[in-house]
Amino acid sequence: MIWVPLVAFEVLLAIAFSALASLGLPRKQVRTNLAKASRMGRFQFGLLIGPAAVFAVLLWVDVWLRSQGRDGGQFLILLILAACLWGLLLGASALPDLFRGKGRSAAGPPPAWAWSRALYQGGLRATPTIMGALLLVVLAVAASLLSRRGLLDSRVFLALFVAALVAVAVAFSVWFFSWPSVLIPRPLREKQRLIPEHNQAPPEP
Repeated sequence: MIWVPLVAFEVLLAIAFSALASLGLPRKQVRTNLAKASRMGRFQFGLLIGPAAVFAVLLWVDVWLRSQGRDGGQFLILLILAACLWGLLLGASALPDLFRGKGRSAAGPPPAWAWSRALYQGGLRATPTIMGALLLVVLAVAASLLSRRGLLDSRVFLALFVAALVAVAVAFSVWFFSWPSVLIPRPLREKQRLIPEHNQAPPEP
């Protein structure tokens, strides 16, 4: 019998990776921006889009197999683990420039970015926090695999799972509201918020 919440979660993951992979679709703007990008920029773009497309395909295939009555979740757990490790690798490659305020953090969105600049800047602000959340997810997944084999107390997995949920919520808070600011690299603390504050007092005439 299909566990509906798990399938819904997997569908959301598949949609998210599909949206990320869609940035690489051969649109005119994509071709133009890639032609202007440096060799490293094109390499980083491929490193982002290629694995995202692979994860999207694997997730949709697993959703289809699960809809046909395949139970379990081991493959999904391994996919989540691989995706988190991939995210950590991408984030780690960007951290030095983020804390120096150079590189991509100063240059703006990469080639083929289809959404607003504020959304991209929000993601940059939240990169260190997202990496912390991903690390906790990796630890929680590893704890889940160990606890299933009786090698680890299930309470350890529960504690890591709750910590990962809290970290994800904090990462979204940093992304959309720039709070708490202490988690934002100093050069990015004054960047535009994705959701502006509407209750600020009007300027004096």
